[in-house]
Amino acid sequence: MNRHLSHHSFWLPSILSMYILFLVLMTMAPYNFSEEWLRLFLDGEIRSQIVHFHVYDLLNNLILFIPMGLILKSLNPSFGWKRTILIGGMVSLTIETLQLFLPRTTSLNDLFMNSVGTGVGWVIAEKQLINLNRWSIGSGIRRGMALAAMLIVLILLQLPFFVNSLEGWDEHFHLMAGNEESLDRPWAGRIMGFRIHDRTLKTAEVDRRFQAGVDGFFFESGGIAACDFTAGSVSKEGFMPDSMIQEGVFLDEEGMVFDGKSRFRSAMPAKEISRQLKAKPAFSIEIWLQTFEILQEGPARILSLSGGTDSRNFTLGQSSSGLQFRVRTPLAGANGSRICLFQENIFQDTLAHHIVATFNRGVQKIYVDGRSVPGHIGSLHYLLRLLHLGDTRFSWAAMSVLLFTPTGFFLAWPWSRQRILRGMTATVLFIALAAAYGTMQGQPFHLFYAFALAAALPGAVLARMHEPCRSPKYDGLQ
Repeated sequence: MNRHLSHHSFWLPSILSMYILFLVLMTMAPYNFSEEWLRLFLDGEIRSQIVHFHVYDLLNNLILFIPMGLILKSLNPSFGWKRTILIGGMVSLTIETLQLFLPRTTSLNDLFMNSVGTGVGWVIAEKQLINLNRWSIGSGIRRGMALAAMLIVLILLQLPFFVNSLEGWDEHFHLMAGNEESLDRPWAGRIMGFRIHDRTLKTAEVDRRFQAGVDGFFFESGGIAACDFTAGSVSKEGFMPDSMIQEGVFLDEEGMVFDGKSRFRSAMPAKEISRQLKAKPAFSIEIWLQTFEILQEGPARILSLSGGTDSRNFTLGQSSSGLQFRVRTPLAGANGSRICLFQENIFQDTLAHHIVATFNRGVQKIYVDGRSVPGHIGSLHYLLRLLHLGDTRFSWAAMSVLLFTPTGFFLAWPWSRQRILRGMTATVLFIALAAAYGTMQGQPFHLFYAFALAAALPGAVLARMHEPCRSPKYDGLQ
């Protein structure tokens, strides 16, 4: 009996601590605390949302706090429903107060439903519908749960890769350079030529095309559409629209010049380009250009296949001295702005440069003068967006805890206390496999996987703490 009590004196407090950690990570995202949000609340700009009725939010807040009541009652069976709900309510009140300093909605509904959820958890424990003090699961079910945990994490990690297709592209958009359809995103610079590919250009190929220089640009084969402006005229190939309109631009021997008030656009929608690209999972934009101003805002449109400032298939633009690459996908949105690649300090001079932007099922990269620019957008960035965790280093650490601490627990759970090293080894191998699979899809190794390993090990240790439940002496107590 003492062994049983000693075991649970660690097991249940550990479960409670882990649950509180998960609660904080989920409710404090995106973790950018600021007094500005409190000011907006006090000024009444978001105070009107303090009471709102959304079925999803109500159910979510109810379910979120059921473990609170269940664990508190199991930890101390003498807790009555009033004390348990009071503790749950105080935790919820603390969360709602802290959310006043975050870009989140503080709501009385959340406080009420969290308290109700705590009460539901207390009832479950009181009626012994789930008894954490006598929780023992067979090894076969444990292995099944370990397999399920791996599958769930793998599906989540790869979900953005399979969802980020181009099938939703609009075929009615015009192809244009130097400005937007609405004429309010002007870019000042020179374009020597551009080429659109229906695949991802490899690093070696990008470097070879850069080495060919501006003069050899148009002689390079490949791509579904291309324009060359270096001969003092417009030379087209591939699926470029038949009629292109030059609005205020002029051509010299070096290329097409945009003065901030001009635009080069297709007279009709570039339907064939959209059709060719939306049928594939990847594409690349290759362009030789020269900016006239290192600092430009908008982002100023360099090359775009769009229908206005809030709807596009793709856009390559200059924002300050950086380069922004937007692509329309189900996760990035119709404007491609929910998640887009922005590389700072690309434009540091007014010389000619060779730029390549690649997209492959959400994986976005930028090359400048034949070299890959550090930093990219991958499926992990989209997963952060899906989980509403923001995009800071703490966000990455939070996502690793949310995904891999439970995974570490379930992977280590099937093994006996003496073979717990096998469970930890399985956890490490699983994370290595996930990282290798992401690398095979073109995603560079990310610090996230190091966070994942650190987050998984506490889960494995927690599984080891639960292991004494399987001893014959403990089973006899049940």
